Amino acid sequence: DALSGLDGSCTVSGYSAFYWKSTGEWTLARYDSSTFNSLGTYAQTLNNDTNYTLKFELRGSALKVYVDGVERISTTDSTYTTAGSSELAADTCSLFPL
Repeated sequence: DALSGLDGSCTVSGYSAFYWKSTGEWTLARYDSSTFNSLGTYAQTLNNDTNYTLKFELRGSALKVYVDGVERISTTDSTYTTAGSSELAADTCSLFPL
């Protein structure tokens, strides 16, 4: 499961950017009423006691994910283009609308 709480136990729709610990990947995903659709990944091993900066950019249908200021995932998807349809996901069902 991508994130605990986002494995079907929550109903969410929109885009999410997060680190998937079980695969060691930054992930850009689209959720359609809790159905997970991976739009891109970037493999990276995270180090303990190190802070990382995640930036998620949505401009029209262009989606980009930056890690520490470096573009790591880039794709296009026009499913959700209105304000409030993207999120940064924590390790729970709590999402932070952008």
